[in-house]
Amino acid sequence: MALIKLCLVPFLICSSVALHLRQPVSSEPKVISYNLDVERNTKHSALEKRGTDDLSINPARGGALYFANITVGTPPQPIRAQVDTGSSQLILYDAAIGEDDFTGGFYDANSSSSYHYIASNMTAEYASDTAVGDYARDTVTIGHATLPDLVFGIGYDEVNGSAGSPTWGISFSEEDMGSLGESFTPYYMTKLGLISAPAYSLWLNDIDAPTGSLLFGGVDKSQYTGVLSSLPIVPDGPHGEYFHAKIPFNGIYINNGIGSIANATNTTAGSFPINVTLDSGAGQIYLPLRAAQNIYETFNVSYNANSGLASCDCSLTHSNASIGFAFGDTTIFVPMRSLVTPDSSYVTGTCDFLIWTPVFANVGPSVEGFYLLGDPFLRSAYVVYDLENKEISLAQSAVNSTAPSQIFEITSGTDGVPNSRNISQTALPSITPSGTISPTFVPKPNGAAASEFRGWIMMVGAMLSTTVMVSQL
Repeated sequence: MALIKLCLVPFLICSSVALHLRQPVSSEPKVISYNLDVERNTKHSALEKRGTDDLSINPARGGALYFANITVGTPPQPIRAQVDTGSSQLILYDAAIGEDDFTGGFYDANSSSSYHYIASNMTAEYASDTAVGDYARDTVTIGHATLPDLVFGIGYDEVNGSAGSPTWGISFSEEDMGSLGESFTPYYMTKLGLISAPAYSLWLNDIDAPTGSLLFGGVDKSQYTGVLSSLPIVPDGPHGEYFHAKIPFNGIYINNGIGSIANATNTTAGSFPINVTLDSGAGQIYLPLRAAQNIYETFNVSYNANSGLASCDCSLTHSNASIGFAFGDTTIFVPMRSLVTPDSSYVTGTCDFLIWTPVFANVGPSVEGFYLLGDPFLRSAYVVYDLENKEISLAQSAVNSTAPSQIFEITSGTDGVPNSRNISQTALPSITPSGTISPTFVPKPNGAAASEFRGWIMMVGAMLSTTVMVSQL
């Protein structure tokens, strides 16, 4: 290992770090690279999977989601599936579900000569949608990689709600693996010898970019700045199991875009750290109000106390401000334009603010499993999911990078992620605040007319909700 001094541009945040500087183990690293397509403002069932029987998320509003074109069966059947780092299974659907607005293609088991039935105990549970059906094996092709006999679920019927499209879950869950074994995509690729370790890198790129990328078994140094900072995944099962890929999130900073950074972390006891899932299957960020309230006040954001949806003036899309998400001594900054999207209710001058505080995020620690940093955050981060060592590594994304690829293989064993270091979770971010949080800390963009968000009425169950104004500039 080597000790170097790191400065994160453009914020000039410096620290000394110990790196695992490893060269590729061969001239041809064992990786599988795949481009992801972007769809914006789409409804998808994966957005709803974080709820419980009593708590749900409205998925109809949001930013961009990411999809992969794969084929399943013999002969190949084209499937367009949403890529989801917050779940662990590939879930396909049969045409029998009869959804008129279903996208992504159906899978017909009877038309595939390589199909093998496993069991009729598949249940894909979402907050407002439950699909039931079979587990099966078949040949799945992902990019240039062929995965014979990959295990997946087939939805034949829906108990309630409606599915949006197939979902390709690429994370891990010891709850799921207990019944199906190491049959999920990263593990199965490793078992077949296609990659050296069950790990992958995600680069969603800029909000305006038409594609992102998914790299199984490796990292691409051209797609991030500085070094990768590694955090242990937090066990969240009742007996210390790992049901989701969660990491501790320690605080919030706001860069006003004109040279000052302020600490927006709520210092109230118990506010931080918060365990969050980095989830490409969510088009929003879900945090408890205690974590988001300083952001709301600074940017004059309005929120709905029951639904948790947030709204702001559309002029924020032109702001140079950014929000920093701190993980120990490492902070990832997200530009404001990645957090603001047109309001799907088409209120003139009003945009959705994609840091939401759903009601389930405010009812206590029993639902902490539902805090998410979705695509608005992930577009500014380069993320490595090391499932073997139960670690996630982060770096600031090099958005719109045109540099030649520099691909390094992730190897099996400890320290397998190249160009990485362990985060000090007890150390504070290497940021010297130079401002104080207030409604005037971030100036309005020149020439942008402010419009007051007057709220909306939503039905939650049988109750009308009330919009709460956090602050008014």
